[in-house]
Amino acid sequence: MYDSFLSGTDTSMVADWALAFASILATSEAVLRATSQAVLRQNQRVDEQVKKMNVYEDAKSAVANLLGKFSPQAENDAKLGDAEDKGGSIPDSLSKLNKALVDLGFTDDPNKWTKDNTKGDFEALRTTLDGKSQTLGTEQNLQSTRMNSMVGRMSADMTQQSNIVKAEGNLLMNVARNSG
Repeated sequence: MYDSFLSGTDTSMVADWALAFASILATSEAVLRATSQAVLRQNQRVDEQVKKMNVYEDAKSAVANLLGKFSPQAENDAKLGDAEDKGGSIPDSLSKLNKALVDLGFTDDPNKWTKDNTKGDFEALRTTLDGKSQTLGTEQNLQSTRMNSMVGRMSADMTQQSNIVKAEGNLLMNVARNSG
């Protein structure tokens, strides 16, 4: 196909083709580099989200433990301080809960939740934590989809680069073969 086109090809045409291929490869490499950096940023964001999800799980676990201290018949206005603390885990659970809530940015007060909070307070907090962690989980799924899309684009860019290099090699071999 190229034989008739390339017969008698002068060196300036070969140089023009070489410049064109170099330009295409440079652009492709720049796109690949930018996509790689975007994937790295996405990966860092996913890591942060996983850590945040773990903090949500710690908070939800502490709330579940504290709600378990109330008797099933307890009213919503029953205070945690009135609940029976078999095993003495209330202070530890409150400490874990307060730390998690500070880490999540819910409060600046590391002692906001105390034995003075009610069963209703803890149930409301559990609902809030469930909603926020579900939202974060949805966001993680979206991040994963974006990441997969970027990795696919990187793969396509790498294939494109490989095909460009092959085309350049084929063209140069045909030029060499036809120019004698």
